[in-house]
Amino acid sequence: MPPKLSDIERIVVVLMENRSFDHQLGYLSLDPAILRVDGLRSDRLWKAAQANPYQGQPCGSFPLLDPSRSIVIDPLHDFRHIATQLQEVNGKFTMKGFVESCSSFDPRGHGRLVMGYYTGADLPTTNAFATQYGVCDRWFSSLPASTQPNRLMAMSGLSRIADNTTPLPNQELVYDWLDRKGVPFRVYHSGIPFFTLMLSRISMIATSPKFRSFDDLAADFLNEDDDEFPPIIFVEPVYSDAPLLSHPTDDHAPTPVSGGQHFLAQVYNALIGNPDRWGHTVLIVTYDEHGGFFDHVPPPRIPTTPPPDAFYETPFQSLGVRVPGYVLSPFVSPGRIYSEILDHTSILKFIGKKFGDATYSEVVDDRTVGNVFDVLDLDEAREDIPAIPVPPLAPAPVVAQAVNPQQQAFEQAWQQMKKDHPDDSLRKFPDLMRKP
Repeated sequence: MPPKLSDIERIVVVLMENRSFDHQLGYLSLDPAILRVDGLRSDRLWKAAQANPYQGQPCGSFPLLDPSRSIVIDPLHDFRHIATQLQEVNGKFTMKGFVESCSSFDPRGHGRLVMGYYTGADLPTTNAFATQYGVCDRWFSSLPASTQPNRLMAMSGLSRIADNTTPLPNQELVYDWLDRKGVPFRVYHSGIPFFTLMLSRISMIATSPKFRSFDDLAADFLNEDDDEFPPIIFVEPVYSDAPLLSHPTDDHAPTPVSGGQHFLAQVYNALIGNPDRWGHTVLIVTYDEHGGFFDHVPPPRIPTTPPPDAFYETPFQSLGVRVPGYVLSPFVSPGRIYSEILDHTSILKFIGKKFGDATYSEVVDDRTVGNVFDVLDLDEAREDIPAIPVPPLAPAPVVAQAVNPQQQAFEQAWQQMKKDHPDDSLRKFPDLMRKP
């Protein structure tokens, strides 16, 4: 039985980078099953049915033997390559083109790595998230497209673009919606916030107290009065593509997953540091898109029509590839498995239900996906608060990668911020200002 909406006082959202459900959580259903999610299976017939062709032979899923170093590629995941990965035949997605897509741009034999998966030993933080709280095994990225369109769907409910674009064109975000509703929010960022790529947002990011260092989250959550601490929080990792001095923590391949595990444990521990406030909080963790990694569940045929001012004309005919989705709250029972269809706009539906008189926008509300609120299954808050230790950061391997357009866009945005707001840039990003 769900809680009363009035029992939920704060929503915290973390959007990570580029991992699929089977790649990160498929192990949960292997024999002996940890949780009976719709993940990977070990029986021979199932494995044969899901295998992707590789050099004329079937390539099934396999455990990554050295998780900190075995992903040495960043598989392509724009809408063209995703179409190859989904491999539509007679109107059905076979999910048999992942290796082909990867091998087409990486002839060194790394294509089969997209079939690799982690285990709970590799992912101690998210393993605890899944077993101690709730995991959603039908959470799909909003579009069969790359990072930027999916982040716009998560933070706006629509996207004017169908692929990564530099710089990111301006459009309304949930920040604007919250401002109109008079709902305070805050963004805690570990490095440069993602929407610095939207150059029209640079002044807000540089000057607004709504954008704070992630280092402040634990103290703010613990000490700020209720009338000061906002009810909506967005937490951002260190992005692999952004200018950085520290270890990336966004999980973007080929970044080792230890960074993401470390970061997510830090987020959780910051929130439980104030048990009273945690008792009325919902933490949502998901991934913007699958990053080119294998998943066996075909995306639902839920179309997305371009908005009137979009830079593309052809509607998307389905959701994107399935991604990990976690919901942590005292109102979620341990080991909860939620299997109704969700996508990133399900977060906006939850925000609209709580802060928008049960609605976010007509576009979001008409979308035939569920609401994150429905994952909450306890009408009384749990009194236990599971302990999740912060795993150490593993040394990042040195992997030669070509500079990509998104890295160039981040650098352009950073240079623009330094030029327009030198004092604020020094205050918010002192380490980067000292970077040669």
